[in-house]
Amino acid sequence: MSRRNYLFLAIAFLTAGAGYWFYTNYKVIQKNGYVKTTTTQTTITRAPASSPKPRTVARAPSAPVTTNQNTELQNQLQLERAKLELQRQALDALRARRDSQLQQVTNVYPNQIGTNTLQIQNLLQDLQNQRLAASDVDSTANAQLREQTTAANFSRDQVDLNIQNLEQDIQNTRNALALGLDPSYAQTADEQARYGNLQTQLAAQLTQLQALKEQRLSVSANLFQQTQNINAASQSQKQNLILTQNEIQNQISSLRDENNRLQNVSTEVRMSMMPLSQQINQAEQAYQQSLQRVKDLESSIVR
Repeated sequence: MSRRNYLFLAIAFLTAGAGYWFYTNYKVIQKNGYVKTTTTQTTITRAPASSPKPRTVARAPSAPVTTNQNTELQNQLQLERAKLELQRQALDALRARRDSQLQQVTNVYPNQIGTNTLQIQNLLQDLQNQRLAASDVDSTANAQLREQTTAANFSRDQVDLNIQNLEQDIQNTRNALALGLDPSYAQTADEQARYGNLQTQLAAQLTQLQALKEQRLSVSANLFQQTQNINAASQSQKQNLILTQNEIQNQISSLRDENNRLQNVSTEVRMSMMPLSQQINQAEQAYQQSLQRVKDLESSIVR
């Protein structure tokens, strides 16, 4: 190989090496402010007649990172890492808040509203049962009153019939006494005895008539007392049912108010999640930017 060929080969290797070094180190050095704008030129003098024309090759100067610069980069890296950790914690807090609100509006509030709605349905059924029970109380009381009234009327009618028959017997006895002879003018002992028996019979009949009249009054009094007792028991049962119905109505109203409140809270939470999502997006962008700065600093530090 001629001397001229060796010269061209040396120039080619030198140019390729300088270009490769410049390509791999220029961006890092430029980013940290350590690139010098001046370059040097190496001039190759003309060789003898057999050598090619002289040419100039640009060569980038070596600019290594000094110890002080490396220390400064490490300090800056620590600050950026601390800032990155704070941003991560803030981002995690925002995400946790978003997840909590999302859990509330998608699970907690709907589940509670569903539970309250089921309780309302059950309470409405209980309320209907209480109203039916109140109607049954009236029906039962009316049936008892009819039964007692029927029995009392039957007893009273029977007593009235006995009184009517007894009054007829008394009238017959009195007529017999009126048609009979005065004991002072009685002719025989038999007539005197018959007159005495009629007087005794009349006295017994009058006593029996008084007892029947008292019995009739007792039947009416018993009917009145039984009617009072049935009505009192019916009113007491219905009053208890009314109190229970009022309690059920209050529970239903309270559950409905709670559902309305949960609906309003759920709506407010959903509305608050929109700006929260924007905050999360901004925090994620800031975190990614800080993360990139940390990576850039880590690549610039000489190990």
